[in-house]
Amino acid sequence: FFGEYDDVDLGWRLHLLGYRTVLAPTAVTYCRGAETPSRFADRQRFRLTERNALAMLYKNCEAGTLQRLLPVAVSLSLLRGFAASGIDQLQLRFGAANPTSVAIDPRLAAHLIALEDFCGTLTGLEAKRKEIQASRRRADIDLFPLFADSILSDLPAGYQRIAQTLIEEFGLARMVQPRTTAFMEPSVERPPSQTQARASSPADHPKVSVIVLTALGTEHLRDCLTSLRTQN
Repeated sequence: FFGEYDDVDLGWRLHLLGYRTVLAPTAVTYCRGAETPSRFADRQRFRLTERNALAMLYKNCEAGTLQRLLPVAVSLSLLRGFAASGIDQLQLRFGAANPTSVAIDPRLAAHLIALEDFCGTLTGLEAKRKEIQASRRRADIDLFPLFADSILSDLPAGYQRIAQTLIEEFGLARMVQPRTTAFMEPSVERPPSQTQARASSPADHPKVSVIVLTALGTEHLRDCLTSLRTQN
């Protein structure tokens, strides 16, 4: 998986159902943030990304995990907004008149609106959550090493210590571990020749399904499928 949280959400739910999925780091992908967006589009992307991340956690986590994780996730979302806004550098002096207005980066407003969006969709998310939890086959502790980046991503150095403290205080440290060897880079060896392939047992070649989500198929799908065919 690569890109925004809709892909990660799909991967998480596939794992919950018992399927095994892997990263394809050399696949051709289209990322909405790759081009130079307008200032408005950039803030809108932050808003959707933060909202989608919170919604993903709410739907996919077990009840006990969610009680500990959601306060941490909301706090870290706000910290990402504060870090980009400049408000954490504001100095207020005791005894001096407070400023009547403060100039901040619009990204902070985008994070606050994302939190409002998330709260406004909780009724619909609750129905989806019940459906997902009723069909799950794997525990959170098995999945967090795969998806922990969604909790700690995009935090400046000065805020990583705060994030780690929150994770430890809410009892999440044991679940949030670095990614495992399941995400090793693909082999650089060339695909086997036809003669080698015929000599191999069918059991040596597991069946793999590749799901491609696309809204711009005519522009990117050909390159994507060509790239996928070269994977070994």
